[in-house]
Order: sequence, then structure tokens, then C-alpha cells
Amino acid sequence: MKTLLVVFAVSVSINFGFSQNVNTELMAFNTDELSVTKAKPSPTILNSDYLDKVLDNSMAIHVSTLEKQVSQFDITSVSQYKGDPKPFQTIFKTNKGAVKVSYDTTGKIISTIEKYKNVKLPNAVRDKVFKTYSEWTLLNVDYQVYYNTNKKVKKIYLVKIGKGKQKKKIKVNSDGDIL
Repeated sequence: MKTLLVVFAVSVSINFGFSQNVNTELMAFNTDELSVTKAKPSPTILNSDYLDKVLDNSMAIHVSTLEKQVSQFDITSVSQYKGDPKPFQTIFKTNKGAVKVSYDTTGKIISTIEKYKNVKLPNAVRDKVFKTYSEWTLLNVDYQVYYNTNKKVKKIYLVKIGKGKQKKKIKVNSDGDIL
């Protein structure tokens, strides 16, 4: 059975004035043994190809932050990594998204399945959606990214819109085309 790590960005501190600051710290744990390990970022930029293909300047901060953490993860820093020739799989989770990642033996990303909640629809995509659904209101947007080193990246928005009592879910690609 493949070793599965789940990485959480969880550390939240509350200031005296009841304001909250979120401090992100990657924690990895092996679900088979329930051991916890502090995950360290890689000192080298190994996954710039991944970042070039998935990062989008118009995307929500929680999306780009998690994608950067995924790209910088040092698989050799966790005890569960044994250097096996098969892909090393990890899941990174926050309260607004999750990324399932497969790394090769050098730490290079082979593939990801990314799912994020409550993202802002980029303006160009939003404009195309409301050109077709002009009388509708935007209710919610979730975002999915499918990355594979040998394929074109798929970026899909799952858009929920409403008009009075009617509600509709539509899929839209990163160009704003309704699928």
C-alpha cells in the first residue's frame, strides 16, 4: 500500500484584540502510523515548470499559496520517504482547498489534482459567463486544476448561479468557455 501523507496548514493564533493571524506551517503525518512530521520546504527550485503552468496572477491568494507550498515541498524531509522508484504521494490540505500530489524520486512533481473552495472568478471568465447568463447572479465558485507533466493543464471553474428560485451549476474553463 502506498504511503499517504496528509499535510495541513493549521496553525492559527488569536491576538489580544480578538483579531486573527493565520500562520501557515506544513505538518505531515503518515496515516498508517499516525506519526506527525514537520514538513520542510526544499532549498532548490525543482518545480518551476509546475508553477509556470498552474499559477495565475488573478487567482485567490489561498490557491497560489498552496500551489507554492506544493512546489517547494522537500520529500526527503519526511521519514516516510524511502527513496522507492514508485511515485511518492502526498495530500496538502487547508480549510479552503486540497492538493493531491505525486512526486518522482527526485522530488519533481509528476501530477496534481487540486480542488479549492470559494474562489473569485477571474474578470475575463466572469464577463463571458454573464454574457450568456446576464439575468443570473453569481452564488459560488469552486476551482479545480489537473496537472500532469505529459499533458496540458486543465483549469475548471465550477460556478453556481441563481435567478430567483432557480439555481444552476455550470462548468467553465479558464478561457471562459462553458463546458
